[in-house]
Amino acid sequence: MVDRWVEVTPSQFPHEAEGLRVIRDLLPAEPPFRAWSNFEFRDDHGVWSEVDLLVLARDGLHLLELKYYSGRLRGTDQRWLRDGHRAEDSPLMLANQKAKRLRSKLKAAFDDWARRQSDDPGRPKANEVIPFIRPGVFLHHPNLVCELHEVARRDLYCLPEATSSGLDPITDIFDRLPRPGTRIHETAIASVIKLIGLRAHQREIGA
Repeated sequence: MVDRWVEVTPSQFPHEAEGLRVIRDLLPAEPPFRAWSNFEFRDDHGVWSEVDLLVLARDGLHLLELKYYSGRLRGTDQRWLRDGHRAEDSPLMLANQKAKRLRSKLKAAFDDWARRQSDDPGRPKANEVIPFIRPGVFLHHPNLVCELHEVARRDLYCLPEATSSGLDPITDIFDRLPRPGTRIHETAIASVIKLIGLRAHQREIGA
């Protein structure tokens, strides 16, 4: 039986663990859906990146940051403002950077993996197998109200029942269909992710 949810590191944070549980319970138990939670990877420049959740869906890979933010969320697609908190860079920007670094690493690893599987020069290329990794932020507090403008809300998700938040529900990533003519190479993607050796989170509470 395929383990469609791989917990690389158990979450030390109750709210994060609950957010991950929500997605795990919603994750369809069918191909090509898979997920990897709480891990670190090192890119080709030696930079370590932490990832809360990576989801393989029908339309490709999604790298998700989890945030337990409540109250009003205002600002721009680059700077977020929350009542009682300092302004901060949008977590979506950081997720986008991680997604690009991870895809580059997966593509390089796929080339090595594919050569071991077959010497056929007609085998699929890395760009055909490793899909675009779409960044996203799962804002899983039930009392969040997003006041960002429409463009800045893209790739931000809420709890399925948080209909008043102004965001799309996290279930949207499970409902999307791939572009015509594209194929999700589930087994190859899972094998390459395993090959790069996802490392357990080394962070501690309070970090």
